[in-house]
Amino acid sequence: MKNWKSFVSNLGAYNYNSTREDKDKPDYKIPLGDNLSPTTNIFLDLFSNLITEKNLILSFPDNVLKPIPILAHIFAKNQKKSVLIFTSHHRGFKNRNVKEFHNLNYCMLYHYAGSFVFYTNIIGAIRKGVLKTDIKFPKSAGKKKIAIEKQNLIDRLEMNEPKILLFTEDNLNIIEEISEVQIDSKLSTLSDSSIDLGLVIFENVDLYVNSKYTAERFLKWISKYLDSEIKFLFHFSNPNSKFINLVKNKTNSFLIPFNKNLLLDSNLLSKSQEYYSNLEDFPKRKQVIPNYNLDSKILFNSHSVDNKCNVSIVKPLLSLGNFQSLYGYGKSILRNIDGNNVVNKRLFRVSQKLFYSFLDLSVSPLGYKVKYCADNGDCKHLRLVHFLDIFKKNLYKENDPSTQSLLNDFIDCLMSIIFELGKSRHYGEKNSFNRIGKEYKILDIAKNKKKYFGNDKDVIICCYNSGEVALLNEKLIKFNISGVIVKNIHWLHKSLLVNKEDYNLLLPGAVPLKYFSELFMPYDTILIVSYEGYCYEKISKQIESIEYINKADDRFRIESFKEMYEFLGHDDDTGFIESIDKNFEIPTDIDKELNDESFEEDYISLMIKDIFKSSKFNEDFEVSEKIEKEIEKDNRESLEAEENSGVKTIKFKLKNVETGSVIYKKLPVNKSYNYLNDKSEFLEGAPKLIKEGNFLIFVEGDDKKRLLDVIIEIYDLDLAVDKNSIEYWKNKVMNFFIVNNLNYTSFNKKFNEVGGEKTIPATSKWVKGEVLGPQNPHDLFLLGKLIEDDILMENYRFMFQEIEKIRTIHRLTGKRVNAIVKTIVNGKDSIDSTKLGYTGQLFYDKVKQGIYEVIEKTED
Repeated sequence: MKNWKSFVSNLGAYNYNSTREDKDKPDYKIPLGDNLSPTTNIFLDLFSNLITEKNLILSFPDNVLKPIPILAHIFAKNQKKSVLIFTSHHRGFKNRNVKEFHNLNYCMLYHYAGSFVFYTNIIGAIRKGVLKTDIKFPKSAGKKKIAIEKQNLIDRLEMNEPKILLFTEDNLNIIEEISEVQIDSKLSTLSDSSIDLGLVIFENVDLYVNSKYTAERFLKWISKYLDSEIKFLFHFSNPNSKFINLVKNKTNSFLIPFNKNLLLDSNLLSKSQEYYSNLEDFPKRKQVIPNYNLDSKILFNSHSVDNKCNVSIVKPLLSLGNFQSLYGYGKSILRNIDGNNVVNKRLFRVSQKLFYSFLDLSVSPLGYKVKYCADNGDCKHLRLVHFLDIFKKNLYKENDPSTQSLLNDFIDCLMSIIFELGKSRHYGEKNSFNRIGKEYKILDIAKNKKKYFGNDKDVIICCYNSGEVALLNEKLIKFNISGVIVKNIHWLHKSLLVNKEDYNLLLPGAVPLKYFSELFMPYDTILIVSYEGYCYEKISKQIESIEYINKADDRFRIESFKEMYEFLGHDDDTGFIESIDKNFEIPTDIDKELNDESFEEDYISLMIKDIFKSSKFNEDFEVSEKIEKEIEKDNRESLEAEENSGVKTIKFKLKNVETGSVIYKKLPVNKSYNYLNDKSEFLEGAPKLIKEGNFLIFVEGDDKKRLLDVIIEIYDLDLAVDKNSIEYWKNKVMNFFIVNNLNYTSFNKKFNEVGGEKTIPATSKWVKGEVLGPQNPHDLFLLGKLIEDDILMENYRFMFQEIEKIRTIHRLTGKRVNAIVKTIVNGKDSIDSTKLGYTGQLFYDKVKQGIYEVIEKTED
């Protein structure tokens, strides 16, 4: 195997911040060959030797792939082909966005006698077929020198040398030609617009591959290029992504599987510590070199190494009072209840979920609300005592006396648990109970971060149950606690824009097994708040499992390195293979699942489930996960029942744009639908607003599916957002408007009479169904007050938070679907879906069969 330096000899980087006085100093020009980190050298060696043979996947826990400028130069120089880089335009990284970061660091590269590499292979951002350059020079360069260099660039454009293309547009597209190049304000037209593309780099591919649906569509999108001469490098910022194996198998890729655990377990650790210690002696060099390293100093500092298993339980443990015996009693009751004999199945399932969530609840059960959807479609968020009272009043429906008695005992047990846990001191109270509750402890830790975590980094508080986030946020605001983010576990697990090494993580209990890999993300420190007894034992079992899983993790990753080195006929000199436990074997059934292209879990989740399947705690996890799925099914059925209830409808005669078939649909007047109006504006609104000649859009041809459903499926947000809560306010307000025969002016007047301060155009958007939700949570409360809806008044903060979670995604999705629908409607069946790009194809597949022209409209 050749050293990467042999592919690009004498490669170095200028110090961008250097002055004219620095030109004669040693660190004005810094050679990269002997100054990059050991980890970076291993990666660059593998890339340089393998990229012409196979596609590559790099897993590394950083959203930014810093060596991209070097990777692009190595490939362009040696293969004489262009490189396309899908990167981000988001700001917040080193005082510039990621695209600007890569652009600057590429511009600073030099080779041979100090000649800039961009002189041979120009870099720029692609925008609508134009390569827009932003060539940078060291601050020491004079204006005259810069003007000469830029003119030289313009003169060489027709030489059609390989180019480095940065792509940051929302709709991914593999560019095959560019028509013009812009240098400063000068636009140059190319006589040969074709691009000889050789390499495509997806930085942080997790942004595009984050659900089963997006993974399938992504692979379908790039499939036509896999048989070409174009090579791919996929960078996963989540080393434990369950989609890595799928992409590896479908793209014939080698996997370079770095993660924090592997680096800290290997012989590479001492070399890396020595490297970063020596780098401290060169302040100027330290300004430049880290911009090109794959890893960073923080990964190898003494805290990270000592804190390799950075998960611990907060001491002292919280007192449980009589909870332990009540929890055991509740379990014994449940074991005697035959779920098939229960008539009040929905009430029973929600009460079961509540029972198993008590140990991990981050807020006081006295203030917490549980979501319950009745058979008739009526969904409510109820205080626990209220919910259990409803359950008890419905026990008369039970046919079996024994089942009825057991359910009654179970309800009483739940009541006792609520009051037992509620008998604890609340944050901010002085003269109250001696025992402190979990909510108190979590707020105390958030307020005193340095005391508990040993650092000043911001804290992410993770919640496992719906509704907790809103309650905790209210408390943080009330007590003026800053530097804290509260996230639902599913939302956090999918988060791709957070640099997790910059945060501490605070957990309220044992981690649900399907999210266990979150403990392996590079947080600085992870603390878990625990009760004494059973709860402490369960969390301790999880922490003990980390070492075992780390060994499996090492073994899994080392096999990938062995595969690459054997392919190259090269002996390992990294220290990885020698450092692992050779006696450790991955369980056969798990190894089999890992090699199954269709498996839908990451291997850490598989490992922890294998560990817990024979433990006394398995019942908690297994039953809880099963109940959760059943409740999701119940909620979907409730929503359908509510939609089919006796609401007025408007009848439409519709003609399918793609097939020409004619159908008739009755649409409820209190629902909103996506449509294209006579001005070709893509809108969402009530059926009353839709006219003949407009175009209705039904997702996948289903009139019950809307834009919100597209977002939830594409971004895999089933467990992260509450769709019913997002749509609840709109359905109720629209129905109120129609039933009371109001117009936009009278509705606005009524809203302002209950305390609102909105204009007619603003409130009319609500009753038309044109917006996802109001911009202010208090407006939701006032709407609840206007229509006399207790559910809306009591839960407006939670509902607003659910709306806010997806407001931006909803707006961007609307724009993308808008463009596709217009293309289909205006161009009829002439659209070429292969030219829509990745994001375009995602939405095209969803709407292509569900666009209907309105032929007739009849109101009942």
